[in-house]
This record gives sequence, structure tokens and C-alpha cells, in this order.
Amino acid sequence: MITAGSKQISEQQSGDVLTFPPHSEKELATAAGYPARAPVPLHLRAWRHDVPNYQPPLYESPKLALQDRTVVRGGWADPATVSRQEFLAWSASGSMKSFEGPIEHDPDSGRPRNPMGRTGIEGRGLLGKWGPNHAADAIVTRVSHTTGFLEVLLIQRGCGAWAIPGGMVDDEETPLAAAYRELTEETGISMDDTPPHTVYQGVGDGPRVTDNAWIETSAYHFHLEAGSPLHQTDPKGLSDALDAKWMTVTPDLIRSLYANHGELLSMALSQWKITHREIPETVKTQLSEVPHIPLLTNLAHLSGRIGILGGSFDPVHNAHIEIGRRAAEQHHLDAVIYLPTGHNPLKEHSPHGSALERVDMLFYSLRDEPRMFVSPLEVRVPGIAYTIDTLERLRRELSPERCNLFLIVGADSLEHFAQWRDYKRIPTLADLIPVERPGVSDIAHDPELVGRLRAELGEAVVDRILANVVPYDGNPLSSTEVRRRIALGEETLPLPPRVFRYAQERGLYR
Repeated sequence: MITAGSKQISEQQSGDVLTFPPHSEKELATAAGYPARAPVPLHLRAWRHDVPNYQPPLYESPKLALQDRTVVRGGWADPATVSRQEFLAWSASGSMKSFEGPIEHDPDSGRPRNPMGRTGIEGRGLLGKWGPNHAADAIVTRVSHTTGFLEVLLIQRGCGAWAIPGGMVDDEETPLAAAYRELTEETGISMDDTPPHTVYQGVGDGPRVTDNAWIETSAYHFHLEAGSPLHQTDPKGLSDALDAKWMTVTPDLIRSLYANHGELLSMALSQWKITHREIPETVKTQLSEVPHIPLLTNLAHLSGRIGILGGSFDPVHNAHIEIGRRAAEQHHLDAVIYLPTGHNPLKEHSPHGSALERVDMLFYSLRDEPRMFVSPLEVRVPGIAYTIDTLERLRRELSPERCNLFLIVGADSLEHFAQWRDYKRIPTLADLIPVERPGVSDIAHDPELVGRLRAELGEAVVDRILANVVPYDGNPLSSTEVRRRIALGEETLPLPPRVFRYAQERGLYR
């Protein structure tokens, strides 16, 4: 969900909505040589809307025919003509796979549809693959032994801009292998034995995207500790890189980086702050000026006390954010991860905002909360993502020695906790933190509920739950009520301003 192109990170200015996931872009940049994009109003960009007058130009670079892999030995481009059945078979076999979840296909042609929505151009443009075109980026940082400040390894591209080393993933190559290869080819530094943190995997580049082809980036962060043999290595600009050097991380540097690379760097550092335990004071001060990018597409490298807060968040409102804050403060959590669900089997109606829109709104609402993140982990899972499945996945990926999980739930949800799938195993994977709301739920003073829970979960589990209760005396307004008031045209609502503007621009809940 990264905005790319020529846009750079910007803080809230003149009331404008921040432009960081692409699903909220006001305009899509266009690569050189492309035709003008057909106009697509922001509120009609999503594929769920019927747009009868939408007639985008079809553009495929002549270069693609010269690299058709079915004709040219070693070619890197898909054929121009692919049947509907072939497209569906590619998705079913996994040969055309998106990090964003199941690929949507045009019902007539079978062409893959960009998860960002309509872009104003059909075809592939300059991109060789139908659907996702995978790229990889290597973010390498160190603390300088001379200045004591955090530095990042950058290359200078042919256009003169400084960028993170990286490039396209070759056929039969993993994204991580591509990141290692590109780093060595462009800087001369080999880090094949250094395990990275996976910072981001999802939609990436902007100017080249079309309705049927897009770039998905895998970004990896390598931090070189002072004792690392590579810590003092001087890079060299090789291959297509004009130059390569270590550069001190500053807000001005982040804003100047090529395409979306400043956002990727900021995202890596936002995650590094909550996982790296010993950060020098000079670096802490330095990081306090780096924009917080509250997005986690990979949770495997988390450590410490981690709160998980799930729900539809349709839309996220002030109470959701305050609950996360209070749980973090009372239980000394290192991070709170908001996990919007694709579909809640216990709720009668599906969410009104799409999965990506609800992730976007959470992203905007958490920009000023350094300990809070949103993860699309559940919305990327086809079908229903049950809490037990998510917790089991996290337990497989996270070391119990370095990570304690806490599941933050509304105390009222404990009324029907026995309806949750495999509910007895949930407290063995994560400690429950119930949040009470006056007039709605008060577990400590509900002997009938406590008695039922003791019978279902056992004395020891319920004692821990009661000890973890977080009181919340704020406005208990529900998302259902917020949607109703938006539909009525109210503008004074308990929503983060950025979320309200986003909902207005997308035409949500009206």
C-alpha cells in the first residue's frame, strides 16, 4: 500500500490528507511515454463501483513484444494475448500471486485487476508481467562510529536521485535473493549471510501502474551492528548506479529520496524502534524526527510485549485509538497491532468499507502513535480469518522467549466467547486484556458472566483475565452509529480528522 512515483513524505499541511497508501491518492503519476490517464474520480476508483462511462486507453510498450518469453529465449515479458482461462489458471496455480491477497479478475477478459482500483490505463504499460511485477529493495543501516548518528546505504540512480539499492525479481528467484543480488551488483557489498527483517511486502511503484499490471515490493532491512565485519565497508557505485555512499538519516534526506524510498526507509525505522532494545540517545533523538509509518505486513520479527487488537474498524474511530493507548499504558506494551478482519462470522453484515480502505483509515489514524501499527495480515487471507488461526500463525513465527502476546478485546465480547472457534485454546496463545465500557460491559461486577467463564475456561485463566481488565470511560459510540451519522451528513464526529476526510473523498458510508 505504498504510494510511489514522484511523491514524497509530507506531514499534514493545509488540511490535505496524507498521500501514503496508494488507495487514497488524489492523482496517479504517469510514466513518460504513457498516454493520458482517463479521469477516475477518487470515490469511484474501487472495482466494486459500476462506472459505465469508464473507457481507459490501452497501452503496451513496444518493448514488451521484443521480450515475449513465449517467443524470445530468455525473455522477461508475458505474452500480449492471454485467454480468460489462462489468467484464472495462473492465479489458481500461484504463478501469478499477489501479496495483497486473492487477485480479482475482470469477469469478461479475465485480466487481473489492480488492487489499488482503476488507474485510467488498461494493459501493462512498461511492465512485463500481467498482474503483480515483483521487485525487491535492500535497506541497510548502521550507526556511524565517527559521528554516532544513524546512516543508510544509498545509490545514485541515472536520473541523479538517491535511492535504496534494489530492482526487479528475476524468474525463478525469490524476492530476498533478488535483494541480496541487487545490493551486491549496485554497491559491491555482499550480505548473503546477514538475515534481514522483512519490512514490507505489497503494492509499490506508482507511475507505471495500469489497471492490469502493477509493482509489488519486498523491502528488507539489514542493520549492521558495530561489531559486524561489514560495518566499516565503503560501497562503490556499480552496474547502473552512478555512485554509492553512506548518508546520515535526516527528514530532508527522507523527503529527497527516489520514488517511495523515503517512505520505505521511514517504515523500516518505525519498526526498528520497537524491536531494537539498545538505541543510543543520539539516535533516539534522530529517530524522533523521522515520520512514523504505522504499517506492518510482516510480524515475524516482533519482540517484547505485543498487543493485538482486532475488529472490523468500519470505520476506525477515536474510541478504538484510545483503547489501544490505555491497554499499552496499563500493561506496558511495546506495540499495539490493529488487525482489521476481512469478514467477522459473528456479525450479520459485511463491512461497508473494503478491506484496503479500512487498512488505509487505520493507517491515517495511527500516524501520530509511535507504538501503534496496522497490519493487513487478516484481510489478505482468503475467506474467514479466525482469531485462533491468526494467533497460531503468530506463535509459529514468533519466539516465545522474546515475545509475549496480549489479545485486547471488548469485555462485552466475552459474553459470547464460547462461540469463538477453538475458544479454549485462545488464552494459551495470548493473555486476554478485556476493555470495559460503562453501561455496556462491566465484567468485574457481573457474577453470572464470571461464573460462566470460569466453567468454560477454568479458574486460573479467568483470574488472569480479571487482573488484566482495562477500564474505559470514554464515548462508547459504535462504528454502526458513526456510519449512520456520516450518512446523515454530520461533520462533527468522534473520528480522527484524516479518517473523516478519507471517508468523504472515497464516498464511504453515504
